[in-house]
Amino acid sequence: MIVGVLTDGATASYKRQPVIPFDERVDIIRSLRCVDMVVSQDSRDPSETLKRLISDGWDVKLLIHGDDWPEIPGSEYMKSVGGRIMRTPYYQNQSTTKIIATIIDRGVDT
Repeated sequence: MIVGVLTDGATASYKRQPVIPFDERVDIIRSLRCVDMVVSQDSRDPSETLKRLISDGWDVKLLIHGDDWPEIPGSEYMKSVGGRIMRTPYYQNQSTTKIIATIIDRGVDT
């Protein structure tokens, strides 16, 4: 499995700066046994990343995204190369907002 992780800049382009820095998020994902490779993604739209992977010889057939976005970036490109799109339930128990709220609740300045 190849996992694209948004850079801090890509994340900040549509919501606040991530609490967990890019390098740490990559390390967390990379530590999962089911992950073969982690790629940096500079945009919400993974199309350029997918094109690069395919041109490098990877047989990319499935794009998985949380069901929290009505439109899945990169879905048109995936369809154009015969790939499929799968929505997975969004994990609502953890988010930047909840992490910040926990820090504030514990009385630690952000």
